[in-house]
Amino acid sequence: MTDVIATGFGLPEGPVYDELQDRVVLTDASGGGVWAVDLESGGTSCVVEHRRGIGGLALHADGGCVISGRNVAWKRGDETVVLIEQHSPSPTARFNDLTTSPEGGVYVGSIDYDLGTGRINQPGDLFYVDPGGNARVVASGLELTNGLGVSPDGTTLYHVDTGPRVLYRYAIVDADGSLSDREEVLRWPDCTPDGLAIAASGHVLVAVAQHGASGFISVVAPDGTEDDRWAVPYDHVTSLCVGGRDGRTVFVTAGGSASPAARTGALVRLDQQIDGLPRPRAQIRRAD
Repeated sequence: MTDVIATGFGLPEGPVYDELQDRVVLTDASGGGVWAVDLESGGTSCVVEHRRGIGGLALHADGGCVISGRNVAWKRGDETVVLIEQHSPSPTARFNDLTTSPEGGVYVGSIDYDLGTGRINQPGDLFYVDPGGNARVVASGLELTNGLGVSPDGTTLYHVDTGPRVLYRYAIVDADGSLSDREEVLRWPDCTPDGLAIAASGHVLVAVAQHGASGFISVVAPDGTEDDRWAVPYDHVTSLCVGGRDGRTVFVTAGGSASPAARTGALVRLDQQIDGLPRPRAQIRRAD
């Protein structure tokens, strides 16, 4: 069972629960903008206007949010602080999913993927932006970078590469964001893994699409075992977060399209509960 909270998005992505206002903040990658969804009324309000291609966001400790797209930027009201520039001349090159580290830094992947044709034009990198605003590459050779999340003890980074349909993990080997070589955790050979969230238990919750069939949330234990699959009645399932006043409610973005005119995307609440792991807020300042 699912409860539809809000609809009318082009391609909803990157949901984050905002515990200060009891709302879910999400992006609309094809329709544009960052939107806040009030969980009581289902009403939506615009947080960041116009900008398309935002695959991920993080709330900032000093207000506003860090968002991806042609660059990675901290947006707060009319103020914009660019954290990473996109230097590729390709019109489809951008930054996609992101997550925060316990120190308030941000991991974010670069991608060169044409939403219209489904073509991967070049491999991407994984960057870490430290709280001082300094960015550097910490992993390379990614086909289609997607969901990212840090384990409850802060020692492991999980990462979905949708190209090979794999969930990877890296050991976080230093406070500067450095990573070990990646290790395969789980592969979905006939499905399309996308965004993810981390539970307090250490389980990795991965949004998985099945084109032509209903998608699901894959519940992956720390040892790599798929413990469960939670059905979602949409074939295109993009991401999720866990929150709500009880800290146990599962919110999923699904049903969207690369065509912004379709407006079929929705934020839904699953009839499942699990103890969530609140994501740290970004604490990045401008680098000198």
